[in-house]
Amino acid sequence: MCENNPIKDIFDNQYLSANDNHSSDATMYALIDAMNFKQLQYLPKKTIICASIRYPELPWSKKADVFEGLSPDFIQDLQNKECFFLIDASQEGYCPITAGWFDAFYNTCNLYKIDPKQIIFASSNLKDEINMEKYSRMNRVDPMHVISWNKFEMHTELNLQDNTHKHLKYIIEKTDTDFTDKYLFSSLSRVSRPHKTLMQFLLWHKCKPYARLSHDTIRNMHEFKNTEIKKFSYSEWENALPLIADYDDFSVNWACRTPFEHLHTESLFQIVNESGYGWEEGTSTFYSEKTFMAMSCFTPFIINGSQGINLHLKRVGYKLYEDWFNYEFDFEKDYEVRCLMISDQVEALCKKLSKMSRTQQIDWKFKNVEVLIHNYNTLKERKFSIEKINKLVDTLENQVTPSAT
Repeated sequence: MCENNPIKDIFDNQYLSANDNHSSDATMYALIDAMNFKQLQYLPKKTIICASIRYPELPWSKKADVFEGLSPDFIQDLQNKECFFLIDASQEGYCPITAGWFDAFYNTCNLYKIDPKQIIFASSNLKDEINMEKYSRMNRVDPMHVISWNKFEMHTELNLQDNTHKHLKYIIEKTDTDFTDKYLFSSLSRVSRPHKTLMQFLLWHKCKPYARLSHDTIRNMHEFKNTEIKKFSYSEWENALPLIADYDDFSVNWACRTPFEHLHTESLFQIVNESGYGWEEGTSTFYSEKTFMAMSCFTPFIINGSQGINLHLKRVGYKLYEDWFNYEFDFEKDYEVRCLMISDQVEALCKKLSKMSRTQQIDWKFKNVEVLIHNYNTLKERKFSIEKINKLVDTLENQVTPSAT
């Protein structure tokens, strides 16, 4: 039996926290469950030390001592290969190369003479296994263990029902009760990142009569380069803030704490403003609870995020909502142009939907139940993430199993 030994109240420094049970414990418990299932009888001391990445001070120094303050006993266990250290970065989708994390981890391993293969880096950036391969090749070092998985699928677990068809029927009936033509779609933004601000700015100007929007006061409004964007009034938008969809305290991540079903049954589709957008093009693909919440309510959606983030859903087992939307924008590298393409499509779609009867509008939302059901069931099964965890467990098992003599 593997023991959970996350060294809480022992280890805490400027880089890692052992007290963040919101993220690291979810990863830890998933691994522990898999290890218990596999019965890793050869895992020395059957221990994984676990801590979470601290945000958002980036990039880290290449000379950072990540294990500063760690108990000498744990250091010795790592040196003797009697335990593993799981570093959890599942809360955000930063690239660990540009964030300086990989440099800091390897510097720390060299400092304490620890084999990098005793380190497990867990991330929700689905490009991080490729990032590790690239880093190890460029720096000619042995790769540490990296698992990139959809941790935030777990955030919808309590809202998922065993009987998919019965729940779909319930959502359709609830939509028939709740939906009015007041809101054709929703687009929510709590943290004021540039791509979210730009999307809400464009939707407010183009689709205000049809939209349920939320946005805090502006903190990260960049000077946009695109001339089409500059045609819209900045002062009018600024004076309209904050935009309130339901809750008005933007310091709280309500999506992780409250029921959200009403946001979906009161509208037809959603623009999901994901956390990342393109400051590290090609090195990050990240899905938060925002994406999976829409799936759990059978709501078709478009993701506003990094290049290719919609199309990447197919690689992790989901289907795109191609009967509802055109995904050509997803190939566009410039995030300003992507936002314009999305807002143009939403504007045209709203005009089309506004000419339909209420019954036709609801029929449009549920016009391809096969896709809606497939994504709901895929979310329940979490096959992609479970396979990733089991693959890591097999790798660890091979590493610690004594060689045949």
